[in-house]
Amino acid sequence: MIIRRIASALKRQDLSQVIIEIMIVVVGIFIGLQVDDWNNDREERVTERAYLSRLHSEVMQNLSFNADNFEEFLLLENFKATAKYIDEVLDVFEGIDTETVLNDRHCMAIFASDIYNHQQSYLPTLTELIASGQLSIIENEDIKIALSEYTLSFNGLELQVTSLGNVRLELHAKYPLMFKFDRRMRNLVDTDQYSNHCDFDAMKENQSFNNDLIVNRAKQFYFILVLSKQQQALQNVHAVLDEELGISHGGASQ
Repeated sequence: MIIRRIASALKRQDLSQVIIEIMIVVVGIFIGLQVDDWNNDREERVTERAYLSRLHSEVMQNLSFNADNFEEFLLLENFKATAKYIDEVLDVFEGIDTETVLNDRHCMAIFASDIYNHQQSYLPTLTELIASGQLSIIENEDIKIALSEYTLSFNGLELQVTSLGNVRLELHAKYPLMFKFDRRMRNLVDTDQYSNHCDFDAMKENQSFNNDLIVNRAKQFYFILVLSKQQQALQNVHAVLDEELGISHGGASQ
């Protein structure tokens, strides 16, 4: 219809009409393209929202998973507590601490001094976004920065765990006569109720044992440092997702 009007205007040499008809065509094409862009952007925002909601769900699952499933062994706070008990043991052995009475908890800390295990903090949706090249669909720069920092910290932690695991010093295996464990410990539940026994006197007098315990404590220091950064990075991801999605865990979602 428009082409017919343009042809008719050309025959009449009505240039103003030709220009008007061409303008109508151009504007129509522009509006059509703009509508397509709006639709595409709207679809991307819907997709982005779905990805962010999935990420938030995975972060929440990871933050609660450790507390629910690894109460005594894998929580960052318990790694720090184990390190504190080991420091007390070394201080007693060196004569710096003359008041602390070493007990079953100190024995358990020595046993756990070679355990390096990152908390379960995998984010499948983040892996999917990176693998599919869809990470750019996220518009919020704070979220992208938080996810990038989390990825770096998580990869660093995995490398640290692998490196430490390759040179583990299992003191209970190397010095078996110095340990006697409660049979109930095989369940790894309610460790404070176990009656484990360590020959602290023999440990104190054995220089090789002292050296190995000090080495384990040094490794534990770096492990806790890297684990702390990874857990903080996960908390940062949680915070920016909460802000973007309008979620408040202190009350109802906004």
